[in-house]
Amino acid sequence: NQTKNKSEGQGKNLNMNNSLVYSYRFLKPGRSLSIKLNAGYKVNDFAGTRQSDNVYFRQPDRNKILNQLTQFEKSGYSWEAELSYAEPIGSNGRMQVAHERGNRHDDSDRQLFDYQELAQAYDSLNTGLSNSFKSDYHTEKTELSYQYRKYKLRIQVSGQYQIAALQNNQIFPSVYEIRKTFRNTLPSAKLEYRFSKAKNLQFDFRTSTDAPSINELQQVYNISNPLYVRSGNPNLVQSVRNRISGKYKAHNAETSKSFFAMIESSVIPNYQTNSTYTARNAIALTSTDTLQTGSQLIMPVNMNGYWNVSTYFNYGQPLHLIKSKISFNGMVNHTQLPSLIDSIRNTTYSSNFRLGATISSNVSENLDFRVSTRSGYNMVKRTLQNTQNNSFSQSSSIRLTWIIWKGLVYRSDVIHQLNTGLSAGYNTNYTIWNMSIGKKILAKNRGEISINVFDLLKENVSIKRNITDSYVQDTQSNVLQRYFLVSFTYNLRRFPDSGRKGKIDE
Repeated sequence: NQTKNKSEGQGKNLNMNNSLVYSYRFLKPGRSLSIKLNAGYKVNDFAGTRQSDNVYFRQPDRNKILNQLTQFEKSGYSWEAELSYAEPIGSNGRMQVAHERGNRHDDSDRQLFDYQELAQAYDSLNTGLSNSFKSDYHTEKTELSYQYRKYKLRIQVSGQYQIAALQNNQIFPSVYEIRKTFRNTLPSAKLEYRFSKAKNLQFDFRTSTDAPSINELQQVYNISNPLYVRSGNPNLVQSVRNRISGKYKAHNAETSKSFFAMIESSVIPNYQTNSTYTARNAIALTSTDTLQTGSQLIMPVNMNGYWNVSTYFNYGQPLHLIKSKISFNGMVNHTQLPSLIDSIRNTTYSSNFRLGATISSNVSENLDFRVSTRSGYNMVKRTLQNTQNNSFSQSSSIRLTWIIWKGLVYRSDVIHQLNTGLSAGYNTNYTIWNMSIGKKILAKNRGEISINVFDLLKENVSIKRNITDSYVQDTQSNVLQRYFLVSFTYNLRRFPDSGRKGKIDE
């Protein structure tokens, strides 16, 4: 199938968030009382037209041209109020109890009008693609936590009991109401041990809930791309994330060596994923709109089976021979993503491996350079289609800044990109070279006038890979290649003064 779309529109977005905290310390050390208030308000209005020419190769008699106007108004508010009290337990412990109430309200009104040739206007309301919907998500939770701190050891354990009520109300085109209540016990724990001021080990376990947004709940068809129709699902429920992580940091001030390592894993029951259905035959969505053969309908659903694990490390040490610092880093990430394809369970396994190295200079105040390279290997496998997609990418760069003479600055930036394993025509091997020459001016070299050239070799392209539960998509976008720019830069800096600490230079 094939679709061509042209759209234009105008929107308005407003987001406001406020917070207020009041804390009171009693005479007894460690005893305190605090009140927290958070509030938010948002508005999102949009109006736009879309013309679409859709061609169905197997059913040319069903080719269709759409000309529609969409108007939607979304608004919402949220608030949270928390009262907490802390009491010391012994000389090294503290107990805290907190209670919080909150609510998130969303209101969405979407109207779609079809263009009428006789009237030469968008005056025919498409009721099947229009929707008015309200959602309320009320939460109430009580938390009890204990903190222990002595010498090098810090421990914190807490338990939270949460009651959440989700209420969905559709007003148009038909009226219905869905109410759901969720009760969860959410434990968390944190342990930190400081071997010294420069070495510490940390473990963290947290659980949290996430509620679906109004866009995901609103059951209205979005046919902006008739080959890829989307709809919300009012039967969605909240998901619970269980996350555990471990971190280790070490730094030697005498040798300037540093090391950092991290491992993190998450498991999410009732994970919100996609259900994709491909039409074998034409299916009526509304009285005027049809899901044609070969087109897809995507809807969010809750499924079990999601988990993720990732690791990362970084090691750095000085290179005294060239007055620089060298660092090595690596990352391994694996994700298991469940989904539904034509009502059959599918699992996508995605693994990423990355290694990199960087040399950063500290030669002098007039010369600075940075050399880095990073290689990555990606593996994607799906159980249902029994397909596997592997790709390799490498990015290397050299950056140089050189103050040649009396404020005359030369800068050069060379980046090389290599991609293999992508779709035919998307495996690229190109180099981007940017450079500039500038002159520092004004008092204390605060200002600089420079002439810049970007993509000197005229090779820049934009290639991206998008991995989903049902397909792998390689895209290439138009980018601005070689161009020149004259710029003026002025630096605002704060310099401590011996006479007046914190004085700002003018």
